[in-house]
Amino acid sequence: MPLRHRYLAIAITVLLGVNQNSFAQESPAIGSVVTTPIVIQSKSGASQVAEQGMVFVKENRSEAASRTIPIHFMRFAAEQSSEPRPPIFLIAGGPGAAYDFSSDRYFEVALRLRRTRDVVYVGQRGNPREPVLVSPLYIEGQKMPLDRATTVEAARSAIREQLKEAQSDLSSMGIDLRGYDIINIVDDLYEVRSALGYDQIALRGCSFGSQWSMSYMNRWPETVERALLSGVEPLDYAYDDPRGLWNGFARLAALAELDKDLAGDIPEGGIMKALKDLIQQLQTEPAKVTLPIPAGGTTEVVLGAEDLRQALRFSFGETRWERHENWPKFVLEMVNGDFRYLAMLAARMRSQPRKDELIGLLIDNSLGISSRREAELLERPEHRWLGDINSYYRDTRDLTVTPQIDDAFRADFSIDVPVLLVNGDIDWSTPLENAEHELKFLTNGHLLRVNGAGHCPIPVELRDHKPELMELVYQFFEADFSDGSDYFDNLPKEVDLPSYDFTTLGGQSLFEKALFVYGAE
Repeated sequence: MPLRHRYLAIAITVLLGVNQNSFAQESPAIGSVVTTPIVIQSKSGASQVAEQGMVFVKENRSEAASRTIPIHFMRFAAEQSSEPRPPIFLIAGGPGAAYDFSSDRYFEVALRLRRTRDVVYVGQRGNPREPVLVSPLYIEGQKMPLDRATTVEAARSAIREQLKEAQSDLSSMGIDLRGYDIINIVDDLYEVRSALGYDQIALRGCSFGSQWSMSYMNRWPETVERALLSGVEPLDYAYDDPRGLWNGFARLAALAELDKDLAGDIPEGGIMKALKDLIQQLQTEPAKVTLPIPAGGTTEVVLGAEDLRQALRFSFGETRWERHENWPKFVLEMVNGDFRYLAMLAARMRSQPRKDELIGLLIDNSLGISSRREAELLERPEHRWLGDINSYYRDTRDLTVTPQIDDAFRADFSIDVPVLLVNGDIDWSTPLENAEHELKFLTNGHLLRVNGAGHCPIPVELRDHKPELMELVYQFFEADFSDGSDYFDNLPKEVDLPSYDFTTLGGQSLFEKALFVYGAE
């Protein structure tokens, strides 16, 4: 079998889910590309043709003898090719997130963006969500007891043991985990671009995808034509800002306090004061809540302040919009002494711990934080209410084997290509303040603030509530900035989403609603 056909056979097998470690006989050359056509079908029944493939790169570019690994990509050819333009590279977040093009939202993203440009989705190396696996790069969660409140100390001990075990196991398999850092993942984009024959690319990233994109622009600026970023994370902003997070909660609380149907339930001082009082209450005296269990009978769950802090982003609802509408009720029920929904969340998190993608810690800890920025965050008074929201990083950064970038790379830098930032003002992952900071360093940039929106609002709230605005945002990729385009002049700086229909305290409690959906898990 000719070598190129053999690699294609390997590609098809790998893309169907076989581990790449099975093919150790002959390493493909660096930069080799293998592809296979694919028909993508959305959950609603629509279909479109794309190309799926792999580009082979070094696992650790700092090692001359590094083994070769595949980087998964999908390419959607432009529908209009009369004026070839740089392709749009779709950059997923996480680290550990991936685009699912069978979902209607992301199927539509590819369909819309490919009108005038090739669209290339590039997977993250070592991401268990991708069809090309180096190995199952997970950290297994540990179960925690129900009869003791969650503590930072217990969580720290658990994650450290999990990380040490995961790194040891994977290293013993011959995986060079040092290669799963921010620099290698940035250079993956560079090599995929080169292997596919593109001189320049346009970037579209959200959350860590925005940070990945900015890292790329910092390292390979001459290859970038423009960038559309949302859920913005500047390079020195990998650690969460307690002030920005608290401000996001406060903005939603302020909207709820304007709702006439909730007016009679708002305690004196407002929702945020009530939340502070609840945190102090649970710090002083943990709550004990009795819950039903599947086998019959009941169990007691002990709740502390850390349980409430961890649950603040997880009020009940199938969609983020519904969770935002239920969030004030989540707080107000506890004000009235009903902690059952919080107890259900805590019980599920302790008894059914999730798997975390190891690359999240490997990459985020390679980004790290400058001592100046860390000191700034530690001084935030909001720490009193939110606790150490960055303990996940601080508790593991001395253990992860990935090399950390230096402050010079993290420093703010001027970006001269056109950049559009889109951020929700109720973003509880990458607060609006991040985007406001980054805007200062764009010489040809624009920030669209979406009031009432959460994290990464373009394919979520804009699709559901402002489709005409989402279309205007996507026209960014058609704007001709070489002629002094007035595109940014015609784009609003701020837009309001429709009002939330906040859930009142009457009717079923959140616990009763969740019990109906989830059962007594």
